[in-house]
This record gives sequence, structure tokens and C-alpha cells, in this order.
Amino acid sequence: MRRTGKRQWLWAVVLAIAIGLGWARHSGMIQAAENCGGWLYNGCFEATIRPNSEIDGWTVGGNQPTYVVKSNSQQQTYTCQGDYSVRLGTPIISGQPQPAGGAFIIQDVTIPASSLRPEVHLCYRIITNDIRAWSDFRVDVLDVNGQFLQQLYEDGYANEFFATEYNDLGWNSAILDLSAYKGRRIRLRFWSQNKYDGSLGIWTFLDSVIALDARYRIRLPIVSRNSSSPTHTAASSLSDPSNSSGEFSQKRRILRPPVPRFLPPDTLHPNNAGESAPQ
Repeated sequence: MRRTGKRQWLWAVVLAIAIGLGWARHSGMIQAAENCGGWLYNGCFEATIRPNSEIDGWTVGGNQPTYVVKSNSQQQTYTCQGDYSVRLGTPIISGQPQPAGGAFIIQDVTIPASSLRPEVHLCYRIITNDIRAWSDFRVDVLDVNGQFLQQLYEDGYANEFFATEYNDLGWNSAILDLSAYKGRRIRLRFWSQNKYDGSLGIWTFLDSVIALDARYRIRLPIVSRNSSSPTHTAASSLSDPSNSSGEFSQKRRILRPPVPRFLPPDTLHPNNAGESAPQ
């Protein structure tokens, strides 16, 4: 009886240790996902997706859906790094005019006054049917009330006249200076957008968004596993019309007119009081 009791006690200890190690590993993975963004929460989009089509730590907006995409080698998918990234916007059948607008994610962040060189690092991949004058990916700084302060970054297809259907610009990285906002709490917005009615469509994959002090600078890996469309997890209640059936196999070049001029204020960015369209 004593031997049996001792054996059961040893098994109970082993089981408790195993459970503890498993929980520690699980907690560590969660903590790593949460801390991936530096001063931002869930900057690598590896943390749990909340119900109601929300991405943990981020606010989703715009008139197009935002999806979390998962890397899956069997489905020939990829991210910049890790298992997940975010896709802003919906793949559009080539050459079809779209209304102005897009998809964005935002998060508030405090920039420590003691930081030596505050920066935000990001990894992104643009696929567009249009030129940058009509459709772009941009990073903005807002105040915590949503007032526009500064455009930090813009990218897109840099051609003045001709758009190319399903133009995959590949994975790129950017390092943006936040020194002007030391000691302040700001809102960062990452937006893939059709600037005007009649834009031909753009969608952007975003990954590894990290705000940090440059003294701890890291190097973002640019990893392109292949060129197929990623699969999508439940980060939007809207259906996902994207597919990899080859509908973009015949690419056309499209002559684009000049962008509209003399638009009323906030036509480009209706959520920003005080930001005017270019004249």
C-alpha cells in the first residue's frame, strides 16, 4: 500500500510539473505575441482574434474589410514573418472602378520622453490595379481624438500614367521616425485606400508593426515564401471574394487620367476632421 501510494504521489508530481511547463510555454507564447510590437500591442498579429471581427489590440475601420491571414505552406501562402499577418482591403477583379475608401487599423501608443530615437518599423506587401496617385498604402499619425497630425509614409505603384492589373509590389519594409512625438500619446493608422471614386483597387498585407527605441533596433526579415493568395481566418464577418483561380493571369496596362482636383475637404479621409484633399 505504501509503495502504491508513493507511486501515485510521484505520478501526481510529474503530472503537475508537465501541466505547469505546458502552461508556462502557453503563457510565454501569448506574452511573446503581445510584446512583439514593442510599445504597440500585438504588432505581429499573432495574439488571439477577438469576437465580432476585431483584431486583438487594434481598432478596424474603413468601408472595406480587414482580414487576418495565416501562413499555410499547403495552401501556398505566406506572411512577412511568423504565422499571421493582416490584409487591408479586398482583392478586386481587374480594371473595375471602385468607390473611394479602403481599410485601416489604428492603435494608440505612448512615445516615452526618454527614448533616444523612437521609430515604428513595419513590413508590408501591396497588390494594386492602379497607380499611386489613385490608390496607395499610407501610415498616418493622429492625436488620440482622431485629429490628423501627419502623414508619415506613402507607397504604391510609382507610375505617372499607366496602371497594371494585379501588380504585386512584393514585401517591403519601412522605418519611420517618431521623434516629433516624444512624451506624447498618439494614434497610428495604417491604411490601404482608393483615394478617389473610380480608383481600380488596392489591398495591402501588413505584418511586424513594431514601435521601439532605435537603440534596440531590429532588422525585419523580408520573406516571400511564394506568390499565391493567403488563406483567411475569421477576422471579418464579410465574405472573402479572393481566390487563386488565375483570374489575374491576363494583365492589362491601363492609361489613367489625372486625379480629380478641387475636391471638398475630407474627401480622401472622411474620418479626419481638418485634413483637406490636395488642391
